[in-house]
Amino acid sequence: MGCQRKLKKMSKAIDKLQTEMILAYLAKKRKPVTPDLQKYYESRFDMMGTDGWKDLIEDIDTMINSLNNISTIPDEKSLQFKKGELSILTWLKTLKQVSTQAYEELNEKNL
Repeated sequence: MGCQRKLKKMSKAIDKLQTEMILAYLAKKRKPVTPDLQKYYESRFDMMGTDGWKDLIEDIDTMINSLNNISTIPDEKSLQFKKGELSILTWLKTLKQVSTQAYEELNEKNL
């Protein structure tokens, strides 16, 4: 049980780190919201509003739950591979939240 809590804590830390990295990158670029960038975000948010996206997120949640069991990991190499899988799935799961936050920050800087 303790190991599962550690994986969950690690997953939250990855979420936070990914968000911070994206926001730091955007802050460094300080790009104004151009029509192309506006279209990029609108397209992304349109995609994330579809039933297909919601289904994908449900599948990702199922996959994360199945991967969050370290009792079946035979060795360190497999553990590192599983960490990579979880990192990618976590990135996908948080993409909407991170995109929204980045978009809002861009718009705040351009006020």
